[in-house]
Amino acid sequence: MAASGPRFGTAAQGPELPLANLHSCKHCGSIDPTRSGLVTGSQPSKMTTSHSVQTRLIFCTRKASTMLFMPKLKPPSCFQSALAIFGAVVFANAALWGVLSSNLTRGIYSADADSISIPIGFAFADSMLILLLGVSGSLLPQRRIGWRIAACLLLLVAGLLGTELAYRWFYPNHYLAGSAFVLVPIVCALSLWKQSSATHPC
Repeated sequence: MAASGPRFGTAAQGPELPLANLHSCKHCGSIDPTRSGLVTGSQPSKMTTSHSVQTRLIFCTRKASTMLFMPKLKPPSCFQSALAIFGAVVFANAALWGVLSSNLTRGIYSADADSISIPIGFAFADSMLILLLGVSGSLLPQRRIGWRIAACLLLLVAGLLGTELAYRWFYPNHYLAGSAFVLVPIVCALSLWKQSSATHPC
């Protein structure tokens, strides 16, 4: 007796439907009765309506859980990393200037205190070093392991300098300035993540 493939239906139930004509639902994976020809006619049956409602609920639930618990995070590009480091350094120095100017206006500093241009100048010099290291590390090519190691080292040093600068300014009446400098090591860490990712070469 010759072996036969899987068939659906019997002579009493109607014509048999070949396996090739079956179509599964793209959301839940079960057999779609409408596309497979199991349900015909202009009016949808209860089975078809129930299947549509169930698959929509499954699809919405899966999509919501993916967005909440499994976000698709991608490392930033080389240009985005360099631009983020530049923006963080500029923002931190602007915040420092605003904090020092506000403290000077409110009389927090003593009358014989030095000009605020001195601490601003030191912070600016450190920021330029961070900017040089960070932008260079972000824009170095990634296709060779030597360049990638050098880029990671540059970004690591830039992040450590940014952390030290944030710690230096994190004290009373200057918390805002210290918090602004925290952005610098954060963006350096994101750029370091990009450099360590082999799937996003520059």
